Amino acid sequence: MSVDSQPNENAKPTNSSSQPNPRYELSSTLETEKPNTATHEIDLMSPLEIVTLMNEEDAKVAGAVKQELLQISKAVEEIAARLRRGGRLIYMGAGTSGRLGVLDAAECPLHLIRLPDR
Repeated sequence: MSVDSQPNENAKPTNSSSQPNPRYELSSTLETEKPNTATHEIDLMSPLEIVTLMNEEDAKVAGAVKQELLQISKAVEEIAARLRRGGRLIYMGAGTSGRLGVLDAAECPLHLIRLPDR
């Protein structure tokens, strides 16, 4: 690619064998991995517009969580049952979610689980 050429935004990333990249295929189906059209031109917004947009996007979180409360409660019940049977809770993540997972996991022995060996 020359310096002046633009990447094809519609091209799917491939691996070294020119086959479709399975990670791209998965991420393109996950809502959380799709581009947010509301922030498409965030670099052109004023600071007030940016923080207003951030606030509006954050406000959507509570509603999204509310829609999944049944599934979340089932997960909590399963995790608690497995911890009682000697199981472990394993956090996984990359980037910011990974760092937040580490912080949250560090709090577990202090507030929730008095079993530092798990």
